[in-house]
Amino acid sequence: MDFNSWNPDLLVACYGGFEVEKTQTGKLCLWTLKSPKWPERIIETETRITSCKFSNTNPNLVAIGDFNGVISVFDIR
Repeated sequence: MDFNSWNPDLLVACYGGFEVEKTQTGKLCLWTLKSPKWPERIIETETRITSCKFSNTNPNLVAIGDFNGVISVFDIR
C-alpha cells in the first residue's frame, strides 16, 4: 500500500495470492478516504502484484512489481 504524496486522501493497494503452484491474477485498487467503502478504481492484471508505489514527482503514475519480476507503470488519470 502507498499514499499519494500530492493527494493524501488517495491510497493504492495491490492484491494477489502467495501460492507458488497456482497461476492467479492480481488487482490494483485505488481507494479514497472520502469514500472508503469501495475502491474508486480497480485495475486487473494477468499476474499477482507484489508491490506498488506512487511516483514522487508525477502523482498520476503508479509503479507495480508482479510475481514474475515484471515492473509496470500505470497512468491512473
